[in-house]
Amino acid sequence: AWAAAAGAAVVTLPAPGDAWPDDAGLAAAMAVAPDLLRLLDVHEHGGARWFRQEGFERWLDVMWAAGRRQRPGAGPARALSAWRRRWAARMRASGYRWSALLEDAAAAGTTGGRARAKPSDAWGRQAKRPTARRRAVGKNAKAAASDAAGGRRRRRKRGG
Repeated sequence: AWAAAAGAAVVTLPAPGDAWPDDAGLAAAMAVAPDLLRLLDVHEHGGARWFRQEGFERWLDVMWAAGRRQRPGAGPARALSAWRRRWAARMRASGYRWSALLEDAAAAGTTGGRARAKPSDAWGRQAKRPTARRRAVGKNAKAAASDAAGGRRRRRKRGG
């Protein structure tokens, strides 16, 4: 099974020293790679083309391992891990429909297509939108957040 995954990955892997393909370019290569189609068990059922999760995850593992071998170091490792998480999320979001997976990847590579994902940090975590609470620092963080929300928080009177 791993030999089949390695054979399928060879078709979609860049040559050593070449740039890692963008998602749209990779999707175009995936659509016509017969070894990959066999590995993923792309099949038709009920008028739609489907692929198998297990084969896709195996292909992701082989691509990640081959990329790590081609590009050693911490920086490329983080980028490859983010790439793997992005494609795994795309796999789940597609509902295992082959056309949905390829369309999403192709749209991610264009500027006029779908909205791109939020930028992520080196570990692939989604960046959070700054809010008043995140901008505020120190003791008055809650008060600043309250002010930004439209009013000063009422403070409870202490008896005396």
